[in-house]
Amino acid sequence: MRQLDVTRENAEMIFDAIKDENSSDFYFNPIGVDNIVPKSADEVLKFMQRESGWTADNGVALYLFQNNKFIGYRRLFF
Repeated sequence: MRQLDVTRENAEMIFDAIKDENSSDFYFNPIGVDNIVPKSADEVLKFMQRESGWTADNGVALYLFQNNKFIGYRRLFF
């Protein structure tokens, strides 16, 4: 798990990892997410910016990696 800076490069990396996922494989959308599988890196960047604002005061957005490949995301509040 690691925190990521909200950058275009990180948004593109996440989008590249998830762009081929099938949205019907997911049972629910997280709060504040219009599309479970974003349609573009710009959409990922907007999500990262929104998450950064939500967690700024009392939480953290963590991005999950296995073998340096993005596999998930989790938001934690203190």
